[in-house]
Amino acid sequence: MDYRTLGLSVDPDRMFTYGGGIGYRFTGHARLGVNTDWTRRTSEVAAERSYRNHRIFAGLTWGTTL
Repeated sequence: MDYRTLGLSVDPDRMFTYGGGIGYRFTGHARLGVNTDWTRRTSEVAAERSYRNHRIFAGLTWGTTL
């Protein structure tokens, strides 16, 4: 992220995201997936613009096979 205001150069914010997931197929029709990701944003402009976030989420899909 590179913010510029009125032609003045500002130090860029930096964001890092890491993640992964795993899935299990119960039958030919049902699959459960669990994912996680970590996000970190750093800013030299203002401390309140920096943050860290971690989330875990899952999804169940159901459908027909071809």
